[in-house]
Amino acid sequence: MNSKPWRKAAVLAGLAAIVLPAVSCREKAEQKVYQLADSSSWRRLAVPDNSQAFAALTVPKEGVTWEAPRSGSFELRARLLLHCKAGTPRTDLVVLAGGRSLYREEIRKFTVLRSKKSRAAFLGPQVRVPLRLDKGERITLLLKNLSPGTTARLVSSYVRAAGEEKRSDRPNVILISIDTLRADYVDPYRRLLNRNREFPPLSPNLDALAGQSTLYLDVQTVKSATFPALASLFTSVYPFQHLVLENGIPFPQKGANLVKNLCANGYTTLAMNSTAYNLQMSGFQRSVNTRHKDKALQARVMKELGTIAADAPFFLWVHFLGVHAGYTPPADVLRRIEPAPLGQGIRAKNPWLCRITNGELEAGPDDIRHIRNCYAGELLQVDAWLGEIFARLKERGLWEDSLIMVFSDHGEDLYQHHRYFYHHPSPYQTSLHIPLLVKEPGQRKGAVSRRPSSILDIAPTILEMLGIAVPGHYQGVSLRREFPADRARLAESGEKSEILTVKSGPMTLVANLDEVEVRTPCGSLYPIRKYEMYDLERDPIEQEDQAGRRAAARGRLQAQLFKFIRELKYNQRMKVDFDPAKLPREMIHELKTLGYL
Repeated sequence: MNSKPWRKAAVLAGLAAIVLPAVSCREKAEQKVYQLADSSSWRRLAVPDNSQAFAALTVPKEGVTWEAPRSGSFELRARLLLHCKAGTPRTDLVVLAGGRSLYREEIRKFTVLRSKKSRAAFLGPQVRVPLRLDKGERITLLLKNLSPGTTARLVSSYVRAAGEEKRSDRPNVILISIDTLRADYVDPYRRLLNRNREFPPLSPNLDALAGQSTLYLDVQTVKSATFPALASLFTSVYPFQHLVLENGIPFPQKGANLVKNLCANGYTTLAMNSTAYNLQMSGFQRSVNTRHKDKALQARVMKELGTIAADAPFFLWVHFLGVHAGYTPPADVLRRIEPAPLGQGIRAKNPWLCRITNGELEAGPDDIRHIRNCYAGELLQVDAWLGEIFARLKERGLWEDSLIMVFSDHGEDLYQHHRYFYHHPSPYQTSLHIPLLVKEPGQRKGAVSRRPSSILDIAPTILEMLGIAVPGHYQGVSLRREFPADRARLAESGEKSEILTVKSGPMTLVANLDEVEVRTPCGSLYPIRKYEMYDLERDPIEQEDQAGRRAAARGRLQAQLFKFIRELKYNQRMKVDFDPAKLPREMIHELKTLGYL
């Protein structure tokens, strides 16, 4: 990723938003969940070890006041996060109404979140206080006998209308994304596409999920990079519209997104990922990250599912770093795919992969096969963790009635274009074709859908399934709708999204309209001609360019391309100010670790 001048708007929408605002559920009288303060009062707060982040509200000396929007019964749910200079903190939580004390509890038991470099954080239990209030009546939450030198904040705290203790009719929503997972490495896709059949079973648990889900065979991401693709997942608009054009630009914090919509409709929201940086879209009440440790993430997810409250619908997003390079599966897992070592001992990670791409290291067929085996081994390991998560959902009675989606953000070239292994800036199907499995509540039989779909369609699909209005500006369409078989889908590539890919039916057109020079993060050239066209039925890996041979097909795809440019007001010459050197140190380290810098 090079530092180049881009548009100022991204600074305001991006770098200036690194400190994420609080959960954005709005207070509406008709809702069943109410925030304790206006959303502008909440701030994103990471605990000292940076493994979790919360929407936090500082508790002032005079306390936090909330006014009942109507007469009736309510329940206050409050949880404290305390920071103190030394020792274990203590405090009394007091709730007052009209000068009278409604509730008082000594808080003495905490979960300790330690850090060597800063003060420890202490997370208290969630307190539940029943309330009976008249419209306009106010309650005040106070802290008494707080240990000296202690800072107190509320997290995961709100007021719920009483009578909502029973589970909502709306299902829980669970999204599981697996970074860098190609569709044609997932077992049911391998069979349907007749590709990569030389491998043993790689995803038996995803295969079982496919047996009671709808498998979408033709799904496109919008860019072969994690931040842009996931920002589009939640906002259902293209990267050139939300301006998260590169990894490192924070997710947009303003405007509508899926998380805010669910939060505003009574869902509790939790994001969990295994990157070293919180991939958090605004609207999540809490986020957890495990710093490149998928196994630790799986353990945290298992713990959350064991304790998650069943009295309100929840939205859980889990993002596994998964099969992202370097490909380093456990030795016993790799032996199930590669019983004896292949090649000359090349390791499937940086800087080895870049040295091969740059021509500094010669890799033979066995070396390439070994690297692909390591990639496949990573999937085999992640699939095993998914199996345990699925079992926990069933054990807790959360499987049957939940809406569950498993997908990836993008794929991986794996040496099939320009000697390149990674994904960004690839405009080809190796990096744009992604898997998508959707298990609807109560679904028990599997199905295969060949309708042309996009990662942009996930958010509107969820909202329509839940009976929630879909914002009019969404570019995606609910998967419950009928699509024409030749529906065109758009994807972007390049640092400024200056390269576009249009897929319609079995044909793809790659357009480098300004004929820019494209380089990989390894520094090597990644040549893309002004127009390239491929027939995926005859050439699924896109090796035989048809742009100069089939003028009629090229003309149809060009017409669809220019229709996108005209209707979406796409500008391939847009400029956004973005300098990776100005990112937080942990983000720079993250991007270097993953091979982006």
